[in-house]
Amino acid sequence: MWRSLLIRCAAIAVTALAGAASAQTFPERPVRIVAPGTGGSADFVARLIAQGLGPRLGQQVIVDNRPNGVAPVEIVVRAQPDGYTILLYGSTVWLMPLLNSHLSYDPIRDLAPLTLAVSSPNIVVVPLNLPVKSIPDLPTVAASGLPGYVSLAMSGMFAPAKTPADLISRLNSEIGQVLKTVDVRQKLLNTGVEPVGSSPQELAAIMKAEIERMGKVIKAAGITAD
Repeated sequence: MWRSLLIRCAAIAVTALAGAASAQTFPERPVRIVAPGTGGSADFVARLIAQGLGPRLGQQVIVDNRPNGVAPVEIVVRAQPDGYTILLYGSTVWLMPLLNSHLSYDPIRDLAPLTLAVSSPNIVVVPLNLPVKSIPDLPTVAASGLPGYVSLAMSGMFAPAKTPADLISRLNSEIGQVLKTVDVRQKLLNTGVEPVGSSPQELAAIMKAEIERMGKVIKAAGITAD
């Protein structure tokens, strides 16, 4: 029994040392940010982060644009959990499973949250030539039966599940520092996007809360993408 226990302890120690070594040497080659679409808001945010992240990591950070849908998520889910392939995607990444029961991934099981990168409020607009300046005769969303309603467009960054905790911490810290820079903040704010830079735990909590909240709405409305 003691021999078995010693072997297990040694294995744990070796794993911990390997993880520490990986964080110290990471990255040794270019890092890839997989993002949906080309030329859209996700592409803009991904490229802005990549430009600032590269010098901080000492390696080139490449934005890999893929068609909107599940393809970008599947690429990251199937990638090696070594920190070299990360995902930038909107809240669809954790809400889509509520609409489509045939997806090949589970966002909670298969993705490791890095940070909530940006958020942006959804607003109502009309053409300037339309003589409408408000909506004072319509009830508010809260008065319509949804107190506490919030509608935000959010984009988070993720690594594959089982990525070592030290790499998650390193990427979270570096991305957070990029989002804090004056230049990046201003460029994001100029497009109506607010830089956030949360902890991995905060993003995980947001995902779970959103899945629970929107799951009720989607189920009640019978919304499906199947």
